[in-house]
Amino acid sequence: GATVRVATPVAVLLKLPRNSLSTVFAQHPSIASRYDAAQQVPDTCRPGIPMLTRVKLLSGSSAGFLRDIEHVVAVRYYLPGQTLCVEGSVDEASLIFLWGGQSILTRNGKSETFRAGESFGE
Repeated sequence: GATVRVATPVAVLLKLPRNSLSTVFAQHPSIASRYDAAQQVPDTCRPGIPMLTRVKLLSGSSAGFLRDIEHVVAVRYYLPGQTLCVEGSVDEASLIFLWGGQSILTRNGKSETFRAGESFGE
């Protein structure tokens, strides 16, 4: 399976549980379709709306959508080498936005770097 670990002195993530995301998407169907399209591309404090607009997937979203996301997303801080997620683990499915720092996905001996503003997860 794939593992994502922090690669910089600190990484700041915005973690959005899948069930919360589904609730918000039900209220904003046009943005839900945009998210679905983005997922088809191959291979605790509350953040403010300015923080959310720095995430590529959320940039250009309506103010109402961002206000709803703001209430269900949590900020998490990680140190170098800490594991952010492991593919196939039994924890709650979440969409993760990397707000600061870098992380590295390792799968089958290959690595991919995620930078601030990028997202991964389910």
